[in-house]
This record gives sequence, structure tokens and C-alpha cells, in this order.
Amino acid sequence: MTWITYQAPENKSTLEILRNYQDALAAGGYEVWFECADKTGCGRWIGSYVKDIIFPDVYWRQLRNALHPPVLVRGHTRALLAGREDDAGSAHVFLYIMDQQPQSVIHQVVVEGQPMQTGQVQTGIRSADELQASLTTEGKAIVDGIFFEYDSAEIRPESAEALAQMARLMEMNPGIEVLVVGHTDNQGSFDYNADLSLRRAAAVRQALASNYGIAIGRMMAKGASFMAPIASNASEAGRELNRRVELVLR
Repeated sequence: MTWITYQAPENKSTLEILRNYQDALAAGGYEVWFECADKTGCGRWIGSYVKDIIFPDVYWRQLRNALHPPVLVRGHTRALLAGREDDAGSAHVFLYIMDQQPQSVIHQVVVEGQPMQTGQVQTGIRSADELQASLTTEGKAIVDGIFFEYDSAEIRPESAEALAQMARLMEMNPGIEVLVVGHTDNQGSFDYNADLSLRRAAAVRQALASNYGIAIGRMMAKGASFMAPIASNASEAGRELNRRVELVLR
């Protein structure tokens, strides 16, 4: 927050000063939220309004002094609040102009917000291009972001983006055929997990065919149970990595 108090050139009316500020603010992409003139037009409520809408409490004493100055105000007073919101962040300007001839006094407060930081969360979902690169170099690709209900082959809704990337891969490469392979952790018997992993792979295959129009004959569902772990099953973190779906080139 920047607080500036200064005197305008001599013999400049509060209206002339205000109009010049309005032109400059409009050129800078600001929108005027309100403006008023004199005590009868602005009223004592303006201070609370500005404070509650945009400015922090630490500013209140300064604003109060600007709106109700200890010196005698001999002429007109005017106030203006303008704001701007864009990709660079937010900014707000409050002006209070007092006619103290021969030189008007201007109180200007500028509050600038920081632009919101994005890209801080990684989804962990591999794009179609990344899946293709893995298939090309390794002959297989782990598809992150496929989730199932507990002890079930029902695909959870948050898997939609990963499924879309799988479908995009198949559309980009109409000549390839793949195995859709389900993997589990080692909780439970091998045979039980073999069945569960097969049903999960089949569910992904069916979703790609039904929801994305991928020819079902290009995909074969297989279940690997827990025979091919990529991490230790001794911890939950490792077991979570082992519960996965892979694509393997046929």
C-alpha cells in the first residue's frame, strides 16, 4: 500500500484535478467504482465503505484524517475509488481532493495485490504424448490417474482426464493395438487379485470403447495381480504405486 499526500499546482479546481485523474485511470484500465463531492454528497459513510470494501484496518486512521481533516477545508472536496483486476493482479486507487486554495491538497492511496500463483499443483496425469513416448522407448506406459472404488472395478469419476489421454493416444496412433493391464498390491490372495486386476483392466477397456469410441478390438484386457510391483508392498505408499493400470504394445 502506498499513501501519498501532495499539493496540486496553484489555482486548479478539485473538479479539474479529478477529471485528469479519471482520464489517467481509464487509460490504465481502471474502472471507477464510485465518486462523490463534498460532505453532503459523500457523507460520513464513505470512510467505512472504503475501509470495509478494499483497504486494510491499518489504513483507517489515515483515511479518517483525509475525510475529516484537522485543518479548515475552505472549498469543495471530492473522492474517487477505482479498481483494476487482470492477469497481473489487482490494484485499487482511492483519491480524496480538498480545495485549499491557492493549492488543492490530494490524498492518494494505492493498494496493489499480488497475482494469483498457478501451476503449483501437479495432477500426475501423463499426457497422450508422454504415454506415446513411453510406449515407443519402453514398449509400455504407466497410466497415472486411474482410480477405482475400494475392492471394486468401478472407475471413479476423477479418472476422466487420464481416460481422455489414453483415448487421445489411441486416436493419434490408429494402427496400434495394446494390452490394458491391471495391477494390484499384495493384500489378499494372488488369485483374488488376479481376478480384481482383470476386471479393472476390462472396465478401462470398456470405458475407452463406450465413452471415447475406441475400437474395442484394438485393446485386450489382462490382469497381472501383484506379480509385477514397481515399489515395495511393505508400505501404503508403495502399495498405492503398485495399484495401477498400464498399456503394453501388442
